[in-house]
Amino acid sequence: MDKYLNELGSVEHRFGDRALDKRLDRLRKTAADFCHTEAYNGFVSREVRDYRNVGWPPIEVEGDPKKEALADKRSSKIHKEAEKFVEAHNGLVKAAKRRGYNLHALVSSAPRPPS
Repeated sequence: MDKYLNELGSVEHRFGDRALDKRLDRLRKTAADFCHTEAYNGFVSREVRDYRNVGWPPIEVEGDPKKEALADKRSSKIHKEAEKFVEAHNGLVKAAKRRGYNLHALVSSAPRPPS
């Protein structure tokens, strides 16, 4: 997310194409919205390093209706914002490709583990 929030806002990352710049602005806004939502609804896991959850590991949520409801609510909020981000990203990539841009630097792919 850092790339979308901090690197793509400067003038050298503008397309000079009003429609694409508008899509890039939307992408950056959805990245900020996702980060905000995740920060308020996600928590560092006590069990797994570099992992986040919705407040408790699944085993602590099961059987507790209050925790289940809150975990579902938090998870739903995070996923909703993530879907908006992916939609904005895909929209920018598709629109740019139609205009002949090569957006290799913006292509999303899962990080590969070190060899």
